[in-house]
Amino acid sequence: MVGLTETRRHRPDRVSGSKIHTLSPPWEPPVSGLEIFFDGLLALMAVLITWFAVFSVMKLYQGQR
Repeated sequence: MVGLTETRRHRPDRVSGSKIHTLSPPWEPPVSGLEIFFDGLLALMAVLITWFAVFSVMKLYQGQR
């Protein structure tokens, strides 16, 4: 009957056991203004490229009439 009982042992977490910590230094802001600017620029270019692709396909189909 001893083999049927379950023993509950605390297993160490894989993440907490690691020695790699990726914390930013306290003097560095989490997101800088320059990073926000370039992220916005990237989003704007993605919208512009998508619009141009849709516009080009529409013009190609329009020219087939």
